[in-house]
Amino acid sequence: MNNLPIKLGLIAGSGSGPVKVAQNANAAGVLVVSVILSKDNEEPLAALSEKSFSLGVGQTSKIIKALHREEVKDIVLIGKIDKDVIFQKKAFDLRAIKLMAMMNRKDDSSFMRAIFGEFEKEGIRVLNQTLFLKDYMPASGAIGKIKPGKAELKDMEFGFPIARKLADMEIGQTIVVKDRTVVAVESMEGSDNAIKRGCGIAGKGAVIIKVSRPNQDWRFDVPTIGLKTIQTALEGRASVIAIESERILFLEKEEGTKLADSGKLAVFAY
Repeated sequence: MNNLPIKLGLIAGSGSGPVKVAQNANAAGVLVVSVILSKDNEEPLAALSEKSFSLGVGQTSKIIKALHREEVKDIVLIGKIDKDVIFQKKAFDLRAIKLMAMMNRKDDSSFMRAIFGEFEKEGIRVLNQTLFLKDYMPASGAIGKIKPGKAELKDMEFGFPIARKLADMEIGQTIVVKDRTVVAVESMEGSDNAIKRGCGIAGKGAVIIKVSRPNQDWRFDVPTIGLKTIQTALEGRASVIAIESERILFLEKEEGTKLADSGKLAVFAY
Protein backbone atom coordinates (compact mmCIF):
# COMPACT_ATOMS: atom_id res chain seq x y z
CA MET A 1 0.00 0.00 0.00
CA ASN A 2 1.38 3.37 -1.02
CA ASN A 3 1.00 6.83 0.53
CA LEU A 4 0.03 5.54 3.95
CA PRO A 5 0.09 7.88 6.94
CA ILE A 6 2.73 7.39 9.63
CA LYS A 7 0.03 7.59 12.29
CA LEU A 8 -3.67 6.78 11.85
CA GLY A 9 -6.55 8.01 13.97
CA LEU A 10 -9.22 5.30 14.04
CA ILE A 11 -12.71 6.55 14.92
CA ALA A 12 -14.30 3.21 15.70
CA GLY A 13 -17.94 2.16 15.92
CA SER A 14 -19.12 -1.40 16.51
CA GLY A 15 -18.53 -4.47 14.34
CA SER A 16 -15.37 -6.15 13.08
CA GLY A 17 -14.36 -3.40 10.61
CA PRO A 18 -12.40 -1.22 13.08
CA VAL A 19 -10.42 -4.20 14.40
CA LYS A 20 -9.52 -5.32 10.86
CA VAL A 21 -8.38 -1.78 9.97
CA ALA A 22 -6.20 -1.66 13.09
CA GLN A 23 -4.72 -5.11 12.37
CA ASN A 24 -3.91 -4.24 8.76
CA ALA A 25 -2.52 -0.81 9.71
CA ASN A 26 -0.23 -2.48 12.26
CA ALA A 27 0.90 -4.99 9.62
CA ALA A 28 1.76 -2.08 7.31
CA GLY A 29 3.80 -0.37 10.03
CA VAL A 30 1.26 2.39 10.70
CA LEU A 31 0.80 3.51 14.32
CA VAL A 32 -2.85 3.53 15.44
CA VAL A 33 -4.56 5.92 17.84
CA SER A 34 -8.13 4.73 18.47
CA VAL A 35 -11.14 6.75 19.52
CA ILE A 36 -13.53 3.97 20.55
CA LEU A 37 -17.24 4.75 20.30
CA SER A 38 -18.49 1.22 21.05
CA LYS A 39 -17.83 -0.81 24.20
CA ASP A 40 -17.76 -3.96 22.03
CA ASN A 41 -14.40 -2.94 20.57
CA GLU A 42 -12.69 -1.46 23.64
CA GLU A 43 -10.51 -4.44 24.55
CA PRO A 44 -9.29 -5.54 21.08
CA LEU A 45 -8.61 -1.98 19.88
CA ALA A 46 -6.76 -1.01 23.04
CA ALA A 47 -4.43 -3.96 22.40
CA LEU A 48 -3.85 -2.90 18.77
CA SER A 49 -3.38 0.81 19.42
CA GLU A 50 -0.47 2.95 20.55
CA LYS A 51 -3.10 4.88 22.52
CA SER A 52 -6.87 4.56 22.82
CA PHE A 53 -9.71 6.71 24.12
CA SER A 54 -13.28 5.61 24.88
CA LEU A 55 -15.60 8.52 24.08
CA GLY A 56 -19.22 9.09 23.12
CA VAL A 57 -20.46 9.70 19.57
CA GLY A 58 -21.52 13.28 20.37
CA GLN A 59 -18.35 14.33 22.19
CA THR A 60 -16.92 16.16 19.19
CA SER A 61 -14.67 18.55 21.11
CA LYS A 62 -13.09 15.78 23.22
CA ILE A 63 -12.48 13.65 20.13
CA ILE A 64 -10.74 16.49 18.30
CA LYS A 65 -8.67 17.44 21.38
CA ALA A 66 -7.52 13.82 21.78
CA LEU A 67 -6.45 13.65 18.13
CA HIS A 68 -4.54 16.95 18.38
CA ARG A 69 -2.83 15.83 21.59
CA GLU A 70 -1.61 12.68 19.83
CA GLU A 71 -0.59 14.69 16.71
CA VAL A 72 -2.94 12.77 14.44
CA LYS A 73 -3.42 14.30 10.99
CA ASP A 74 -5.23 11.45 9.19
CA ILE A 75 -8.26 9.48 10.35
CA VAL A 76 -10.52 6.66 9.23
CA LEU A 77 -14.11 6.49 10.51
CA ILE A 78 -15.45 2.95 10.43
CA GLY A 79 -17.90 0.72 12.25
CA LYS A 80 -21.60 0.83 12.92
CA ILE A 81 -23.13 3.80 14.69
CA ASP A 82 -26.88 3.58 15.24
CA LYS A 83 -28.52 6.13 12.96
CA ASP A 84 -31.09 7.13 15.55
CA VAL A 85 -28.32 9.05 17.33
CA ILE A 86 -29.05 11.86 14.83
CA PHE A 87 -32.44 12.37 16.47
CA GLN A 88 -31.77 11.30 20.05
CA LYS A 89 -28.61 13.44 20.56
CA LYS A 90 -27.53 11.39 23.57
CA ALA A 91 -24.69 13.12 25.46
CA PHE A 92 -23.96 15.55 22.61
CA ASP A 93 -21.55 18.32 23.56
CA LEU A 94 -22.13 21.97 22.65
CA ARG A 95 -20.09 21.75 19.45
CA ALA A 96 -22.10 18.75 18.22
CA ILE A 97 -25.41 20.41 19.12
CA LYS A 98 -24.47 23.57 17.19
CA LEU A 99 -23.40 21.43 14.25
CA MET A 100 -26.73 19.60 14.21
CA ALA A 101 -28.65 22.88 14.43
CA MET A 102 -26.94 24.15 11.26
CA MET A 103 -27.88 21.08 9.20
CA ASN A 104 -30.78 21.55 6.78
CA ARG A 105 -31.21 17.78 6.36
CA LYS A 106 -30.85 15.05 8.98
CA ASP A 107 -29.96 12.09 6.72
CA ASP A 108 -26.76 10.25 7.59
CA SER A 109 -24.84 11.55 4.53
CA SER A 110 -25.48 15.15 5.55
CA PHE A 111 -24.56 14.30 9.15
CA MET A 112 -21.26 12.68 8.20
CA ARG A 113 -20.28 15.44 5.77
CA ALA A 114 -20.91 17.98 8.51
CA ILE A 115 -18.64 15.96 10.82
CA PHE A 116 -15.98 15.80 8.09
CA GLY A 117 -16.16 19.58 7.82
CA GLU A 118 -15.39 19.91 11.53
CA PHE A 119 -12.34 17.65 11.23
CA GLU A 120 -11.09 19.47 8.13
CA LYS A 121 -11.37 22.83 9.93
CA GLU A 122 -8.99 21.36 12.49
CA GLY A 123 -6.48 20.22 9.85
CA ILE A 124 -7.45 16.54 10.13
CA ARG A 125 -7.93 14.61 6.89
CA VAL A 126 -10.62 11.91 6.59
CA LEU A 127 -9.30 8.94 4.56
CA ASN A 128 -11.07 6.29 2.47
CA GLN A 129 -12.62 3.61 4.71
CA THR A 130 -11.35 0.87 2.41
CA LEU A 131 -7.69 1.98 2.50
CA PHE A 132 -6.73 -0.99 4.69
CA LEU A 133 -9.57 -3.29 3.54
CA LYS A 134 -9.20 -3.73 -0.24
CA ASP A 135 -8.91 -7.51 0.10
CA TYR A 136 -12.42 -7.66 1.56
CA MET A 137 -14.21 -6.35 -1.57
CA PRO A 138 -15.08 -9.45 -3.66
CA ALA A 139 -14.90 -9.52 -7.46
CA SER A 140 -17.88 -10.84 -9.45
CA GLY A 141 -19.10 -14.41 -9.13
CA ALA A 142 -20.11 -16.91 -6.47
CA ILE A 143 -18.15 -16.37 -3.26
CA GLY A 144 -18.87 -19.78 -1.69
CA LYS A 145 -19.85 -23.19 -3.01
CA ILE A 146 -23.56 -22.40 -3.47
CA LYS A 147 -24.66 -20.70 -6.70
CA PRO A 148 -27.96 -18.90 -7.40
CA GLY A 149 -30.50 -20.60 -9.67
CA LYS A 150 -32.20 -19.16 -12.75
CA ALA A 151 -35.16 -17.67 -10.83
CA GLU A 152 -32.81 -16.04 -8.33
CA LEU A 153 -30.68 -14.57 -11.11
CA LYS A 154 -33.84 -13.04 -12.59
CA ASP A 155 -34.65 -11.53 -9.18
CA MET A 156 -31.15 -10.05 -9.09
CA GLU A 157 -31.48 -8.60 -12.60
CA PHE A 158 -34.79 -7.08 -11.54
CA GLY A 159 -33.63 -5.83 -8.15
CA PHE A 160 -30.21 -4.30 -8.70
CA PRO A 161 -31.36 -1.25 -10.75
CA ILE A 162 -34.06 -0.54 -8.17
CA ALA A 163 -31.62 -0.89 -5.27
CA ARG A 164 -29.20 1.55 -6.93
CA LYS A 165 -31.96 4.13 -7.45
CA LEU A 166 -33.03 3.87 -3.81
CA ALA A 167 -29.40 4.17 -2.63
CA ASP A 168 -28.95 7.25 -4.83
CA MET A 169 -32.02 8.78 -3.16
CA GLU A 170 -30.40 8.24 0.31
CA ILE A 171 -33.20 5.85 1.34
CA GLY A 172 -31.15 2.70 1.98
CA GLN A 173 -28.67 0.32 0.37
CA THR A 174 -30.41 -3.03 0.94
CA ILE A 175 -33.61 -4.45 -0.51
CA VAL A 176 -35.31 -7.84 -0.27
CA VAL A 177 -36.84 -9.29 -3.47
CA LYS A 178 -38.89 -12.36 -4.31
CA ASP A 179 -40.51 -13.32 -7.63
CA ARG A 180 -39.43 -9.97 -9.12
CA THR A 181 -41.27 -8.06 -6.41
CA VAL A 182 -39.66 -5.70 -3.89
CA VAL A 183 -40.70 -7.02 -0.48
CA ALA A 184 -38.71 -4.72 1.83
CA VAL A 185 -36.51 -1.63 1.57
CA GLU A 186 -33.91 -0.61 4.14
CA SER A 187 -34.45 2.74 5.81
CA MET A 188 -33.08 4.09 9.08
CA GLU A 189 -33.58 0.77 10.91
CA GLY A 190 -30.50 -0.73 9.20
CA SER A 191 -29.96 -3.64 6.86
CA ASP A 192 -30.31 -6.49 9.38
CA ASN A 193 -33.75 -5.31 10.46
CA ALA A 194 -34.79 -4.80 6.82
CA ILE A 195 -33.66 -8.36 6.04
CA LYS A 196 -35.65 -9.76 8.98
CA ARG A 197 -38.74 -7.84 7.92
CA GLY A 198 -38.42 -8.78 4.24
CA CYS A 199 -37.79 -12.46 4.88
CA GLY A 200 -40.69 -12.52 7.34
CA ILE A 201 -43.00 -11.28 4.60
CA ALA A 202 -41.54 -13.27 1.67
CA GLY A 203 -41.00 -16.56 3.42
CA LYS A 204 -38.46 -19.06 2.16
CA GLY A 205 -36.36 -18.17 -0.90
CA ALA A 206 -35.97 -14.39 -0.72
CA VAL A 207 -33.08 -12.65 -2.49
CA ILE A 208 -31.25 -9.99 -0.47
CA ILE A 209 -29.56 -7.29 -2.56
CA LYS A 210 -26.99 -4.83 -1.21
CA VAL A 211 -25.45 -2.01 -3.26
CA SER A 212 -23.30 1.07 -2.85
CA ARG A 213 -24.49 4.54 -3.72
CA PRO A 214 -23.82 5.48 -7.37
CA ASN A 215 -21.73 8.39 -6.08
CA GLN A 216 -20.43 6.58 -3.01
CA ASP A 217 -18.27 8.67 -0.68
CA TRP A 218 -15.71 6.06 0.32
CA ARG A 219 -14.83 7.97 3.49
CA PHE A 220 -17.98 6.78 5.25
CA ASP A 221 -20.82 4.27 5.29
CA VAL A 222 -19.19 1.88 2.82
CA PRO A 223 -21.81 -0.89 2.58
CA THR A 224 -20.77 -4.02 4.42
CA ILE A 225 -21.89 -7.57 5.04
CA GLY A 226 -20.49 -9.87 7.69
CA LEU A 227 -21.22 -12.85 9.88
CA LYS A 228 -24.33 -11.23 11.38
CA THR A 229 -25.75 -10.58 7.89
CA ILE A 230 -25.28 -14.24 6.98
CA GLN A 231 -26.89 -15.38 10.24
CA THR A 232 -29.88 -13.06 9.74
CA ALA A 233 -30.37 -14.29 6.15
CA LEU A 234 -30.21 -17.94 7.25
CA GLU A 235 -32.71 -17.33 10.05
CA GLY A 236 -35.02 -15.74 7.45
CA ARG A 237 -34.57 -18.73 5.07
CA ALA A 238 -33.28 -16.48 2.28
CA SER A 239 -31.72 -18.19 -0.73
CA VAL A 240 -29.22 -15.52 -1.89
CA ILE A 241 -27.29 -12.54 -0.62
CA ALA A 242 -26.29 -10.60 -3.74
CA ILE A 243 -23.74 -7.80 -3.37
CA GLU A 244 -22.33 -5.34 -5.85
CA SER A 245 -18.93 -6.64 -6.96
CA GLU A 246 -15.81 -4.73 -5.85
CA ARG A 247 -17.97 -2.14 -4.06
CA ILE A 248 -19.13 -3.96 -0.92
CA LEU A 249 -17.00 -4.99 2.06
CA PHE A 250 -17.42 -8.63 3.09
CA LEU A 251 -15.88 -8.65 6.55
CA GLU A 252 -15.46 -11.99 8.36
CA LYS A 253 -15.40 -13.39 4.83
CA GLU A 254 -13.92 -16.81 5.63
CA GLU A 255 -16.26 -17.56 8.55
CA GLY A 256 -19.23 -16.02 6.74
CA THR A 257 -18.70 -18.10 3.60
CA LYS A 258 -18.42 -21.34 5.59
CA LEU A 259 -21.62 -20.52 7.46
CA ALA A 260 -23.46 -19.64 4.22
CA ASP A 261 -22.29 -22.87 2.56
CA SER A 262 -23.43 -24.94 5.54
CA GLY A 263 -26.90 -23.37 5.32
CA LYS A 264 -27.16 -23.67 1.50
CA LEU A 265 -27.18 -19.86 1.18
CA ALA A 266 -25.62 -18.43 -2.00
CA VAL A 267 -23.44 -15.34 -1.58
CA PHE A 268 -22.92 -13.76 -4.99
CA ALA A 269 -21.04 -10.68 -6.19
CA TYR A 270 -23.04 -9.24 -9.07
